Amino acid sequence: MNLVAAILLLLLFRGTPAQTLVKAGEITDNPQRLVSSHTESPDQGIAQFDCSHCSAMNDLFFVAVTSECGNAGCSFYVFQKIDGKSYKYVTNIFLNHGAFQFLKTMHHGRNDIVFYHHMSAFEGELGRYEFDGKDSLEVGETETIKNSDFKSRITSEPVVQIYRSKEEVERAGS
Repeated sequence: MNLVAAILLLLLFRGTPAQTLVKAGEITDNPQRLVSSHTESPDQGIAQFDCSHCSAMNDLFFVAVTSECGNAGCSFYVFQKIDGKSYKYVTNIFLNHGAFQFLKTMHHGRNDIVFYHHMSAFEGELGRYEFDGKDSLEVGETETIKNSDFKSRITSEPVVQIYRSKEEVERAGS
């Protein structure tokens, strides 16, 4: 394993103990507040985006605590919209909001995801997630590519990441 991969794994699993407190299938009317309540750094605020305009999986909503974000991406909690007001927790996934694409291939009813992690000023890694029925798991080997090749390899999903302060999260839904 190269040094870059080891650092990525360290960043990816750094917040895992706090993240295990959200139970698979847990239902909430405020995913932002739920995520903030299950982190060691709620004062940092959150980052969020939805997939309402994505090529697939339009019912997904992604929330991350900003303290669990870096140049390569964020450790996102993924929720499925189940009606106008409720969300069901599905999985946790490490992504850069501007560097992923849903694929046509599916596992357990969810589209596979190809993603790009920025590693340096010159290169990054392409990888793939598949859903195993419980979690989105990275599968296969990652491929190191030049940053200049990124846009020819992925058509990024059209999402806009929004940052919300702790105060905004607390006011929402009250």
